[in-house]
Amino acid sequence: MESPLFLLLFFSFFLITVSTQDMFLVTAPSVFHVGVKERVSVQLPSSLLNQPVLLYLEHETSGLLMSNRATFQMTQEKQIGVVELEVDREKMSSLPTLNPTPLYLALVCEIRPGQREMVRVLVSQHRGYIFIQTDQPVYTPTQTGELPQPACSQL
Repeated sequence: MESPLFLLLFFSFFLITVSTQDMFLVTAPSVFHVGVKERVSVQLPSSLLNQPVLLYLEHETSGLLMSNRATFQMTQEKQIGVVELEVDREKMSSLPTLNPTPLYLALVCEIRPGQREMVRVLVSQHRGYIFIQTDQPVYTPTQTGELPQPACSQL
């Protein structure tokens, strides 16, 4: 008769190897901006090739779809699937805002029926900032200024 410790170690190793076979990697921004197309990439192991992959954003508590649903299928190993998800501005404005806490959505990845993984992502209403560097720190309304050449080409 085997010792309980041996059986425990054997079954824990078996569970680890079984659970890591279908691991996949989803890379996404930690902050999704409302109305901006954000890129999300997925890498799958060979055991999940030719399976449709569905990505979307949903509200954490209500389950309301908050973005487009993007589907793709990978056919080759080491291939990276890239989709663009955009948080719907109208759906965001219809959500009740009870407190000023940051809003999170669930980034959902569905592979195979029943295999659904989610992760929380922060949602921002801010569109970002533009920083312009000029040749003087302060201008009056009648003055003109010059922008450095690299700054002009990046705008």
